[in-house]
Amino acid sequence: MNRSYALFLGCTIPARARNYEMSVRALARHLGIELVDVEEFSCCGFPLASADHKVAQSLAARNLSLSEQKGLDICTLCSSCTSSLTETSHELEAHPEEL
Repeated sequence: MNRSYALFLGCTIPARARNYEMSVRALARHLGIELVDVEEFSCCGFPLASADHKVAQSLAARNLSLSEQKGLDICTLCSSCTSSLTETSHELEAHPEEL
């Protein structure tokens, strides 16, 4: 079982749900799970999806690439980020030439 994950906070958690982040960090410590902060992470792209789907996908793909470069799976705390990153991951697997 993987014991280290890239912690993806997205835009909402730092701005509106710091207590959620603090709780997850405390729980991870208790369970012996390392949460790695990736400074280069950016917005997941979800807020842009309705205006420009390609830009939204590009942001998500960039974040996926950053975690892959570090050899880490991503742990997200926001359902919109989870959706955006998961959808882009599936699209990249199915159609890598499109991004």
